Amino acid sequence: MAAGEGAEREASRHARRVDRLRAEQHRTGDPTGEIRAAAERAARQHDAWASGADGERRVARALVALEVHGWVALHDVRWPGRTRANIDHIVIGPGGVVVVDAKKWSGEVTVRGGTLRQNGYRRSDALEGVAAATAEVAALLMPAHRVLARSVICLVGHRMPSTMADHGVTVVGLEHLAAQLRSLPARLTAAEVADIARYLDGLLGRTPPRPDRAQRSATPLVPVVRHPAAGHHEPGLSPAASALVAFLAVLVCAPVVGGLLLAALSSLG
Repeated sequence: MAAGEGAEREASRHARRVDRLRAEQHRTGDPTGEIRAAAERAARQHDAWASGADGERRVARALVALEVHGWVALHDVRWPGRTRANIDHIVIGPGGVVVVDAKKWSGEVTVRGGTLRQNGYRRSDALEGVAAATAEVAALLMPAHRVLARSVICLVGHRMPSTMADHGVTVVGLEHLAAQLRSLPARLTAAEVADIARYLDGLLGRTPPRPDRAQRSATPLVPVVRHPAAGHHEPGLSPAASALVAFLAVLVCAPVVGGLLLAALSSLG
């Protein structure tokens, strides 16, 4: 799914609700003011979702610069184990698997002593949310790769340099995001990056998984498909050994089959 598409759908849904409420307000006169209040709430929700969609698209554009450095970005994917929640971005590259939560917040944003604040108010909920999403994504990976899962909150419209906050979450302004990811020590090969990206896209992409994918999702492994090189035989029996096994099976089964046939003929007589 394209970046911000899920948030854009939610914004459209709230916009339609605003239209319905305002039409009802005009029709009834809204003597108690309840309809007007509901329309205002829906309008605020629309604005929040629309702003979020714009933030996700801007983050996605910033991540494009990482492609030449071996990174792959998945946008607006499903949150593992949740029916309606989504993850803004999962970026897979040499430095690991990074869950990026885009935040287009207004006002002053600070991180002091690990505490994230917006306009003076603690935003621990945002830190806990992206950390939980990262834990769920990490649980899908092979044990050796789980330690490479990281959490990032990307502040759209802010110039904050990379700063570590509580729950192991990195908070960084949009213009520093690509540099922050590139600074991570290289721990994955290009083949591993491609395999993990394909695997996570198959599990968490918005297209409903096929039955084989749904079954595979129960196992937290990254399947690596390899085509055997020319002249290489996969482990197993050689053709001669297979023929010998089949011949021995016939010898073992022949007396039993013969006895059953004789018994059948006797019963017919």
